[in-house]
Amino acid sequence: MKAARELVGLGLISKDGVEFNKMGQVNHFKTGALMGSDILNASPLEWMEMALLRKLRL
Repeated sequence: MKAARELVGLGLISKDGVEFNKMGQVNHFKTGALMGSDILNASPLEWMEMALLRKLRL
């Protein structure tokens, strides 16, 4: 749960892309919720440099 909140807070996952169960825990992430998921599929290294590392520097 905490990790999902952090990912949403960093802007790496859209808030609407997280599905919660009845107890408020993360049930799963919806398809396409991850920012730049199309880049991740094509080149994980490029995604890490363009999306993840930029957000973690903030």
